[in-house]
Order: sequence, then structure tokens, then C-alpha cells
Amino acid sequence: MASRRVLGTKGIKLVLNAGIFYEFIPFNEENFDADGEVKPNPKSYMVHEVVEDQNTP
Repeated sequence: MASRRVLGTKGIKLVLNAGIFYEFIPFNEENFDADGEVKPNPKSYMVHEVVEDQNTP
């Protein structure tokens, strides 16, 4: 679950204490094909491993 704190901004705020497991897959050629589909066995990261404003940690 996520919400936008301020309209007109790029980011969202994740709700981390709602019992939801978040997993992030960088949108790059290693993980996605030319059509934007996820490739088999993509490299994923848990929320504590994500670095803001970077495509990979």
C-alpha cells in the first residue's frame, strides 16, 4: 500500500506496517526484456536494501 503525500510530486510513501511484503526489481535490461516484461529470475531487493533515486543499490 502506498500514498502520495504531496500532490504534484514524484514520490510515494509506502505503508510498511500493514503486513505487506515489498520486493523491488530494478527496471533495467538485466531484469526486463525489450517489451517491459520481467525476465525469469530477476534480481530483487527488499525495502531495506533499496537506495533512493538509484536503479540498483
